[in-house]
Amino acid sequence: MASKRIEYLFVMGHMRSRSSLLTHILLSHPTMVGLGESNAVYESNLKLLYMKSKTLLKNRSVDFFEKIYVDQINHNSKTPNPKIFQKKNLKMIILARPPDPSVASIMALTKKHYTPWSDDKSKKYYSDRMSYLIKLKERLPDDQCLVINSDELVRTPNVILDKISEFLEMSTPLKSEYETFNFTGTSGDPSANIKEGKIINNSQYIDLDTSKYPEEYKLFNQLVYM
Repeated sequence: MASKRIEYLFVMGHMRSRSSLLTHILLSHPTMVGLGESNAVYESNLKLLYMKSKTLLKNRSVDFFEKIYVDQINHNSKTPNPKIFQKKNLKMIILARPPDPSVASIMALTKKHYTPWSDDKSKKYYSDRMSYLIKLKERLPDDQCLVINSDELVRTPNVILDKISEFLEMSTPLKSEYETFNFTGTSGDPSANIKEGKIINNSQYIDLDTSKYPEEYKLFNQLVYM
């Protein structure tokens, strides 16, 4: 690892950005530990310590103080206090997925598992979240924040996982196969794919149509090419 050891890693995404997939891959690495999508609100550094303690209680066999604590965050209301990002032992990976498949997948997910979201509601959530993530990236140095197009994660997993491994300065690279956990399918992604234990390329299940979401595509491109 780097001379300043990483203690915290946030996967900052949006709904259906494959944040649960990446979190599972990360937590399958021997240096990392976490509870999936905890839905914690990190108002202060004390909250980071609280979540570390909560993780320890559920993972008593873990050599806790040598691990990187991982959490995934997909909502603006859950995004940590910006002051926390000043910590030099914290890094984040921002995941972004194009608006067409994201909005379609959000609508399908909420229809099956929650109260259905309309196209307008899904699109507004996506726009608001992407705008927030752009502002977040603008304030962080490149060695603290990495932006990934999640379609590339499933199309060229080895390339992207090597890129993430390099960003995290890992001596042992990440693998595309991953473990399942007691929270798999209940915390974060509830779909069947997350239980497969491997990356599934579902990036072509919908034809991309930039004319349908022009403003959203501008936000997406702005973020992934920052």
